[in-house]
Amino acid sequence: MENPSENPVENPEPQKKGIGAFGTFILILSLALIGYYVYRSIYVAPQNSKGTVNWKESEESYESNTEWTETEEEIYAPEIDYRVSKQQKKLFKEMFKDCNKSKRKLIKACDYKNQKVRNFAVQTAGKDPGNFNLAQICDLFDHLYHNWKYVNDPATTEYLAKASETVENNLNGDCDDFAVMLCSSILAVGGEARINYAWGEDGGHAFTEVNLGKTDEQEVINYITNRYYNLKVFGGNLNGKLDKEGNLWLNLDWFAENPGGDYFKYKIGYTFYILNKYCENIDASTVAPEEEEN
Repeated sequence: MENPSENPVENPEPQKKGIGAFGTFILILSLALIGYYVYRSIYVAPQNSKGTVNWKESEESYESNTEWTETEEEIYAPEIDYRVSKQQKKLFKEMFKDCNKSKRKLIKACDYKNQKVRNFAVQTAGKDPGNFNLAQICDLFDHLYHNWKYVNDPATTEYLAKASETVENNLNGDCDDFAVMLCSSILAVGGEARINYAWGEDGGHAFTEVNLGKTDEQEVINYITNRYYNLKVFGGNLNGKLDKEGNLWLNLDWFAENPGGDYFKYKIGYTFYILNKYCENIDASTVAPEEEEN
């Protein structure tokens, strides 16, 4: 028997194989993907979560990116620059005003220091934290407007619910309850609001206005028209009134559908300043323009 070690079998040399067409394709694709991501990381302008250009981070890439598209800057809600309004009270005149009885009821109803009212207001306005600002006013109005359920008073009684009652009954009531709740919520987060009782051809109505003081009117217009779809698409004027001190009071009537909407058409009425415990007739300086002409 032959010794295998003496006659070894010659192993053929292994054939050398190239990467082939498929391998070439994979290599080219990989290089292309790598190049694409390198290009994006260097040249394409970064974007924030809202899809608007982050200006500070994209200044260097502005000129090099031929597909650059500029988007609108975000519009911020202005802080409310105001001081609590002042009224001249004359002792004997104050004693015999027709509006005194309603004033006392409204002051009692606007229990804005009540814990339930305060908690409701800060939780709602806390969606836009910070110093008292226009976004917080809009947050309060929107929440009440969209969650309110209208319910009549008893047939033979004009019932005025405290704001704390309205929180407990899950936002049910009539127009004066709505006005009290909105006014109290604004007072609870550091603003000033007043309530109006007014009468016109359509009967009586109650509505709230908020004191914007000397806040820049254009900033107010920009924010509200940008926030509300109907104003952004169809346009329209915002409605407010200047008092004798030059403070701007913005209409917050639920008939208005958004802050600054149209006023209820009235002829006569009273205005109640809750913080100052003061009331007055609605006169020429506070009547809506379309009513002053009539």
